[in-house]
Amino acid sequence: MTDPPHRFVAGLDMVMLTMASLQRSERQLENLANRAGLTMVKVHKAEGATSKYLTY
Repeated sequence: MTDPPHRFVAGLDMVMLTMASLQRSERQLENLANRAGLTMVKVHKAEGATSKYLTY
């Protein structure tokens, strides 16, 4: 992407991330990804971290 997102679109992204998001388990994320046609490849978790990062 060469152009930055419009401020309105970026604002909506922030709303979705902070107000409309859910905490999901790995199984729930995998099911959601599968419904979107994606396959979970790997779950990344740093030592001592509470967050996990997924690779599809």
